[in-house]
Amino acid sequence: MEAAYYRKIADMFMRFGIKSVSMDDISRSLGISKKTLYLLTASKQDLVGKILDNYLSEEKEQISAIKDKASDSIHELLLIANHVTEMLKKLSANTLYDLRKYYGEHWSKMEFERHTMIYEDIKRNLDRGIEQGLYREDVDTDLLSTLYVRMATFIMDEKIVLKGSDKKVQLYREFIRYHIRGIATSKGIRLMNKYDHLLKN
Repeated sequence: MEAAYYRKIADMFMRFGIKSVSMDDISRSLGISKKTLYLLTASKQDLVGKILDNYLSEEKEQISAIKDKASDSIHELLLIANHVTEMLKKLSANTLYDLRKYYGEHWSKMEFERHTMIYEDIKRNLDRGIEQGLYREDVDTDLLSTLYVRMATFIMDEKIVLKGSDKKVQLYREFIRYHIRGIATSKGIRLMNKYDHLLKN
């Protein structure tokens, strides 16, 4: 199946939840017959797994492109935060609920890979920031990377999402500010203030 198909289906799932989107809905949206759809994927269960794999693959590419674009470690963190914010605005609470309840195996696999990716990215960001004199030298990078993953998991919890997209976006933005202010040097704080507009879009 083409990546464009996966993106289109993922968008439907994110907006409406997975359970409420039928294979008929998907085939109509893609402009193909249901028979053709089942030639491309064995089942909805199989399709969800493929969509999550495609999502993680594209997410890694997008984060890599953001890192290449960033001027420094704080700029990088805020650009990534802006990217995550856009995703949070689109994400339905029903999607997370459905993933956990009906597609637990896929959810667990995705969470493991996502947590690993976040941990590694934050660890590299912390190491880079210390070298640049933007983060304190006494920061325990392993411990803070683990804490960051835990907080990111908390924010993605469907119970938090149920409070509404505005609230979850606000919570995430405040978490990023809290994280940076807790580790930044005076030079880093000045840069954060310079880039803070990125969290206000």
